[in-house]
Amino acid sequence: MPARFVEFLLLNPRAETLTGATKVWEELARAIGLVLIIEGILPFLYPRRWRALVQQLASVDNRSLRTAGLVSMLVGTALLMLIGGTPSA
Repeated sequence: MPARFVEFLLLNPRAETLTGATKVWEELARAIGLVLIIEGILPFLYPRRWRALVQQLASVDNRSLRTAGLVSMLVGTALLMLIGGTPSA
């Protein structure tokens, strides 16, 4: 990264590009926080069932896991496109 660009970002915290980038990072942090909350619900409520599920997942072949991951990503992408996919102002 050029030194002048880094200096610009450091010396101009209210610059429009920094504000836009800050909004993106804030939205990303919110999204990751929401994922962590959702991911933690099942182990918190049903630890024995969660442990059994994880043990079953360990025996699933790689192709099936990749297929499930791909489907999950496609559904998530479609959902984001459906709701607009842009951070709120």
